[in-house]
Amino acid sequence: MLNWRPGTAKKQLLDRPKTRRTVSRETRNTARVLGANQRILYLLLAALTILVAACQSHAATVTEQWLPPYLQLQLRSGKVQVQRVDDSNWVTMENETSIAVEGTIHIIADETEGAQLSTGDGSTLELAPGTSLEIQNPRTLPSLRITLQEGSLLLVAQKPSYELVVPTCSMTLLSLPAHIRAEIQQGTVHLAVEEGAAVCELGTRTLTLPKCQEMYAEPGEEPETIEFCDADATATVAAMTPTPTFSFQEPETTVTTTVTPSPTPIPTSEAVTLSPTPIPPTDTPQPPPPPKDTPRPTRKPPTNTPPPPPTNTPPPPPTNTPPPPPTNTPRATPTQPRPTQPPPTDPPPPTDPPPPTDPPPPTDPPTEPTSES
Repeated sequence: MLNWRPGTAKKQLLDRPKTRRTVSRETRNTARVLGANQRILYLLLAALTILVAACQSHAATVTEQWLPPYLQLQLRSGKVQVQRVDDSNWVTMENETSIAVEGTIHIIADETEGAQLSTGDGSTLELAPGTSLEIQNPRTLPSLRITLQEGSLLLVAQKPSYELVVPTCSMTLLSLPAHIRAEIQQGTVHLAVEEGAAVCELGTRTLTLPKCQEMYAEPGEEPETIEFCDADATATVAAMTPTPTFSFQEPETTVTTTVTPSPTPIPTSEAVTLSPTPIPPTDTPQPPPPPKDTPRPTRKPPTNTPPPPPTNTPPPPPTNTPPPPPTNTPRATPTQPRPTQPPPTDPPPPTDPPPPTDPPPPTDPPTEPTSES
C-alpha cells in the first residue's frame, strides 16, 4: 500500500516537467556543441586534403622539370643537328630551342652558320661550322662532359662544372672565368687557354696550362706547349685570332734557293722549318690620369701703399730768342687791305749757253809693214 500523503503527488507532478526541461536543454546544448565540432572537423579535413593534393602535384611537377643549370642547353644562334643515343633520328634545333642533357647526345653544327649554345649558369659554347661533338651527363660527377670529335669550339665557362675531352687529354678547369679554345684537324690537337687556367690529364702525367699557354699534339708525338701572349699585359694572340672560328695551320717545310756570286754559280738549297713564334706584347701607353681639382689661386688683398710725395721741379730758365730781322714789306694802311700773299719774285736772268767745242783733227790709220820679196 502506497504511502500517500497530501501534497506529495502534486509536488512530484510539479517537479517532473522541470526535470524533463532541464535534460532536454542539456541535450540540445550538447548536440549543438557536437554539431559545431563536427563542422569544424570537416572543414579541417577538407583543407588538409586540398593542401596535401596541392603539395603532391607541386612536388611531381618540380621533380619532372628540375635539372642542374649546366645540363640545360639553349640554342642562341645558328643551327645544329641533335641525335640521342637511344634514337637513330637526327633532329634540327633552331630558333632558340632548349634541350635537357639527361644522357648522351651527339651535336653537329650547321655547315654554313655554325652555332652558339648557352647553359643555365651563363656559360656559352661556340661551334665553328661543321663541328662535331658529344655532350654527356656522367651522372657520377656533377659536371657536363664535352668531347670534341672534329672541328673547333670556344668554351666560356662561368662555373667549374665542365670537362673538355680531346683525343690527347681530358681538361678540367682550375680558375674562373675560363676561355678555352680547342681544335682538331686531321688528328692534330690544338688547345689554347685565353683566360683562366686548366689542367690536362695525359694519362701518366698531368700538364697545367695557365693563361696565354697553348698546346699542340701531333698523333704519336709528345705534346708541345707555347706561350702565345703575355699574361700580365693585353693578350696578343699569335697562333689564333679571337674569333669564334680560327684557322689552324700546321708547320710547313719550305725550300729557299740562295745564289752566291762565283764564276760558276751553284744553287744551294736549305730547308727551313717554320715554327710558330710568339709575338711580343705591345705596351699600350696608358692614358694619363684625369687632372685633380686644383684650388684656384686666390688674389692677394691690396695693400694701402701711400703715394710718393710730389717733387718740386723748378721750371726751365727762359731763353732769350732774338726777334727775326725785319722784312721790307710795306705795312698796310687802315684804308688798304693787308696782303694775304707775298709779292711775286722776279725770275733769274737767263744764262748763255756754252760755246761749241771743235772736234779733234782726224788721224791717219796705222799701216802694216810689208815683207820684201
